[in-house]
Amino acid sequence: MGGRDSVGDLRYAVPVNTRDPLFAFTAPPNSGAGFIARKHGGLVSIEPITGSAQAWLHAQVNEEASWAGDALVLEPRYFPELADAIMAAGFTFEREALPN
Repeated sequence: MGGRDSVGDLRYAVPVNTRDPLFAFTAPPNSGAGFIARKHGGLVSIEPITGSAQAWLHAQVNEEASWAGDALVLEPRYFPELADAIMAAGFTFEREALPN
């Protein structure tokens, strides 16, 4: 995947700005984004905020995934690959909530 060594060695998302490719897949709050991603200490949560986003996320992760309520919880090194898959599926992230 574009300059990344392996799934276990992915780069973490950088702060969002207009030069960041992730920025194109963000939407202002309350404008139809499918996911909210937040950083919590050393972890990232990805919470689906639409029914279609929730169904998609549950179909993509295995039964060993860690959940906090409706949010998938993962190590930051896994965020870029999942974010790429979310964007490839046509979903966006809520802009103000991206981890940085």
